[in-house]
Amino acid sequence: MKRHHLLLVGLLLFFAGVQFRLVESFTLSEKSSRFVAAQVSRAGTPQAAMWQNAPGRKVVQPPRWVGLALMSVGSVLALKSLSMRKQSGFGEYDRFSLSQSFRQAEACPALAMIRERWVTRGCPGSRARARR
Repeated sequence: MKRHHLLLVGLLLFFAGVQFRLVESFTLSEKSSRFVAAQVSRAGTPQAAMWQNAPGRKVVQPPRWVGLALMSVGSVLALKSLSMRKQSGFGEYDRFSLSQSFRQAEACPALAMIRERWVTRGCPGSRARARR
């Protein structure tokens, strides 16, 4: 998983956890209550009778530990993403990956010309250039 994806997932989980900590209960609409009742009855769990007997809107009270769990997992993922190395992008040159791709594609004349230029002049992004 890339760095920015991990950061996004971590932040979303963290803020969902904050929301679960701030809100005591959620009131579902009639349509969503019917949908949840249909899903629970299909699964065959003991809570199916409770959901089917509830008229109209259903109130859901999540436990307080859910918010803390989401906040902790989200913060760990966000911190992990900040500790990861940045991957090479379009404007950056990674010497190992470019030299490896040059070795793999030696048959192509255009890449051979680029490789020759790379070897004689050095990395375009580096300060230290090879002497001619």
